[in-house]
Amino acid sequence: MRSTLTFQTLILWMIAPLLLVLSLAWGSLVYDSVNKTILAGFDRKLLNISGNLAVLIDAEAHQAYQIPRKVAALCDGSADALFGYDANGKSLLAIDRKNGGARVIQPWPGEAPSSMAFDRSTQRLFALIDSGRKLLLLDLDETHHTSSLTLPERMDGLFMAAGSLRARSGTRVFAVDPKTGHCEAEETGLPEPVRSLASHGSDDESFALSQDGKALLHIDGKGKLAERVSLRLEDKASGDEMPELQALAFAEGKIFASGPSLAGIDVKSGIVAVNDFSSGYFSEQDPFYLRYRKALIDTRKAANLTYCYTYVYLGGDMIYYVLDGTEGPDHSLPGSEDRLPDAKSIEGAQWVQFLKRPWVSDIQQWEQWGLLKSSSHPIVNAAGDTVAVAGADVNITIIKEKTRWAVFAVLFVGVGFLVAASFVSLKIAHSLIRPLRSLKESALRIAAGNYSAAIASGNSRETASLARTLGMLGERLAEQQSRSRDYQERLHRRRRHTTLARALEDFTARHTIADQASSALSKSATGNCWRGLDGVFWHAPALESEVGAACLRARLTCLGRQLLAAQGEAADIPSAMLASTPSCSPARAGIPPPAGSIMQPVNLPGYGSAPP
Repeated sequence: MRSTLTFQTLILWMIAPLLLVLSLAWGSLVYDSVNKTILAGFDRKLLNISGNLAVLIDAEAHQAYQIPRKVAALCDGSADALFGYDANGKSLLAIDRKNGGARVIQPWPGEAPSSMAFDRSTQRLFALIDSGRKLLLLDLDETHHTSSLTLPERMDGLFMAAGSLRARSGTRVFAVDPKTGHCEAEETGLPEPVRSLASHGSDDESFALSQDGKALLHIDGKGKLAERVSLRLEDKASGDEMPELQALAFAEGKIFASGPSLAGIDVKSGIVAVNDFSSGYFSEQDPFYLRYRKALIDTRKAANLTYCYTYVYLGGDMIYYVLDGTEGPDHSLPGSEDRLPDAKSIEGAQWVQFLKRPWVSDIQQWEQWGLLKSSSHPIVNAAGDTVAVAGADVNITIIKEKTRWAVFAVLFVGVGFLVAASFVSLKIAHSLIRPLRSLKESALRIAAGNYSAAIASGNSRETASLARTLGMLGERLAEQQSRSRDYQERLHRRRRHTTLARALEDFTARHTIADQASSALSKSATGNCWRGLDGVFWHAPALESEVGAACLRARLTCLGRQLLAAQGEAADIPSAMLASTPSCSPARAGIPPPAGSIMQPVNLPGYGSAPP
């Protein structure tokens, strides 16, 4: 069975796919445009934020804060802090035992110390200065009084044991009088020279760092080596190099060591933990950090950023963070190092650091932070030098979320377009098919001969024009049919008239021949038959036989009636007949009819009567 394709189906199959393709193309263009617009908007947003941060932050204060501290001497301190000497800043530090952050207590008075010890009972700090030949006494109470004593010989370090000040020189141990500086050698010494020594707080046990800094020595109360434990980094930092440790401090049952950052040492396993402490002894409790951290947090939240920070470019692919406005597990401690992910990021950091130009990156994959889009702006001091870089990052998930909403909007609009297209297609199909069906039915009625049938014009100009054309066609066909009918009727009447006239003539001729052949009527059968426009006439001499004349009149009457009926009705046939031939009308001519002649119009019932 051969399938047929309707006009409505054709419209739906043409318009719906076309609109679908247009919707997909439009959606792709909108998605690409929206994505580019979103990325360009984030670029401008990130650049503006990083630029504002660079202007907001005090460059000189940031420069002073960002210098890593080098703790050359370390000792036990107050309840929650250790004391250390910063060789870079030449200041006395209070180092937090929990995170390794350091804050300045006061500038260091005098020469740099090589070793320190703290007496909690008197709140007095002791330090070796002048290459170990002098003892500096610093009161950490409100007076901050300082004094110095000359030692009888050069000492290598100081430590507290059983509440008393001790000094060491090589393998010997001395008790030191803090009032006079007198040193008295003790019977017990050290098993070997050490780099630094920290006492447990009693004479029973002490811990020492070997000269090469690679082992922790357990020394009992008799000065004998109880155990040597090799130092190694904890497992999660096994990929890094072992830091060089400088000094030891014993506090709250734990051993701490100074190096690039504060480190904790497990006395049993020798594991050195550094990841829990701030690199470079940067403190988040520093007034500078507290002031700007809140500003960075507020900026990050207000701008819906992922990260907001400052960093220092170290060269190569290394940076370290200073300020960080991130909260939670992603928060970076000040001084923590990181690697730039690719060559473009290195180029961008160099661009900002050396050319002092702002820079915004493409979407980059960071090993720790994931996919980010970053911007950087130089923090320039009064001398015009770049001291640090202000950065602002947004996670790609935020960009994807924005783009996803744009896609949803495009899909929603596209689906709406498809629904609207289907609805419009149906409406168009119905609006076209309904008048076409009506026109088809009207054409069939016209083809059937109903030329006067009403034709629906429809709402469109095309269907109205087609309806008018069909109407004109119907009118012309009706007019032509009427003309044909009239022509056929006239032709039929003419044929009948001609046939009857010929029959009448034939009859007359036959009758005349028959009368001439008859001897009885040979003399009285002469005459003629004349047929005019409005009548039929017979003119002949009177027949001697009345019967023959009556029969002749009867036959002529029948033929004339038929002839007149075929020719059409008239108001007064006899008068018209006589008026058509005045010479044959005695009344009009004023001449009596010839004697013995028959001049008789055909007598038709209903058309008037003639005298017999």
